[in-house]
Amino acid sequence: MLNYSRSFLIGCIAIMNVSFLSVAGAHSYGQSLEKAVDNYLIDIGYDAITLQPHQRVVFDFFLLEDKLPYPAVDFHHIDVELKLGSHREHQETVRTSPDTGRTLMGYSFEKPGTYTLLVEYVLQNGKTVDASFPIPVGGGWQFGIREILLIGAVILACWIPLYLFYDLLFSRKKQS
Repeated sequence: MLNYSRSFLIGCIAIMNVSFLSVAGAHSYGQSLEKAVDNYLIDIGYDAITLQPHQRVVFDFFLLEDKLPYPAVDFHHIDVELKLGSHREHQETVRTSPDTGRTLMGYSFEKPGTYTLLVEYVLQNGKTVDASFPIPVGGGWQFGIREILLIGAVILACWIPLYLFYDLLFSRKKQS
């Protein structure tokens, strides 16, 4: 039968590992771009920690009301433009998938540099909500899902010997 100290330690280990994975899993294991515009909150996630040239990235677009509890806003489509300096690198109209209910766009940046992501959400009533975001590409560490899971495994592997030492320490105290 587990004693309270063992249960406490197991609980702490579980909470730390779950919290690590939930932080890493936010917005598809990547970054989030957010901006308040009028009464809306534009939230764009992408599935990379850092962006590198020739790396495919998937953007996930959301539009929320800028008040608690941040309900989602229906929109007709999004006009998306990626620029590097004054040169337009990509332009696309993105629509919500009827199968998944998500609004996704995949793209592979050709060159390093700071891109500008311009988005224009076209609402059902024809009104538009637009914003721009700087997107740095190149430099920094390159982490993908594989690296994040490897880091989680290393953390777990470090906790196991600590748990065994803690268990050994308390079982000796009981025997004395």
